[in-house]
Amino acid sequence: MQIEAGGQVKVAINHNIGAGGMLVALCADLKIGEPVAMTFRLPPGDVERAVRGHIVRIEPNTEDPDGEWPFKVGVAFDELSPDLIPYIEDAVSRFGG
Repeated sequence: MQIEAGGQVKVAINHNIGAGGMLVALCADLKIGEPVAMTFRLPPGDVERAVRGHIVRIEPNTEDPDGEWPFKVGVAFDELSPDLIPYIEDAVSRFGG
């Protein structure tokens, strides 16, 4: 997935997703409250989806502290389009939240 903040686009790895937001592993340390735009793919069909949110949590990634993904960042969705909700619910039921 990609996350854009402060005019820069970064690659991130999604750890979990739910109706309220997602937790991602990221190479950049962002600021709490910072607005972000994210693009990602969800099955079925792996259609690219886009959402806006803001950073609500930042913590060290203890699974990769010195690697490419040293931060875990919690993002709260600002608003989800109604057509995206069923895809997120499906992903949560199949892969866990």
